[in-house]
Amino acid sequence: MQYTLAAVTNSDGSLSNGWAIALLVVIAVIALAILAFVIAAIVSVVTSDVLAGGGKAVWILLILAFPILGAALWFLWGRTGQFTKNDAALQPR
Repeated sequence: MQYTLAAVTNSDGSLSNGWAIALLVVIAVIALAILAFVIAAIVSVVTSDVLAGGGKAVWILLILAFPILGAALWFLWGRTGQFTKNDAALQPR
């Protein structure tokens, strides 16, 4: 079956109902997947045992400011990143 622009649009140029609903469903699924990805990243940051409070705040702000990029960076690099707790600094001298 071959689809052309004329096959998916009405005579006034608008999308036919079936294609509009399909497009809406695809956009909704993608949006929900992105939302789940961002929520998973934030939960992972909050429950991380290797980050100090400041590091967690930086990562959460990064994820909220750049949702897809921030979450991807967290899962690829952040879990073993630089903002870790320094137990030696907490020891009395």
